[in-house]
Amino acid sequence: MFNSVAIVGCGLIGGSLALAIHRAYPNCKIYGISRRLEHIKQDKKSYCFEALATTVTKIPQNIELVIVCTPIETTVETIQTVAKHVSDQTVITDV
Repeated sequence: MFNSVAIVGCGLIGGSLALAIHRAYPNCKIYGISRRLEHIKQDKKSYCFEALATTVTKIPQNIELVIVCTPIETTVETIQTVAKHVSDQTVITDV
């Protein structure tokens, strides 16, 4: 099990994934990255996030798992950006 997870793209899929992780592993720290933070912060379910930000550079560098939940046309670029920021030990995947 991972102790820290970042969700990049907290829309319907990413947000649902964050909630599912939180329910199954309540001690896991979940970081959310989204372009539209105002929508997430207004959602009553945003309690599952340890922190929210608009840029991947706000993900802790020692994060264990990053799940990219962005539109397919931005997935590769997002993964490349995340990879430059996090540890070599970080697992990066997309949904």
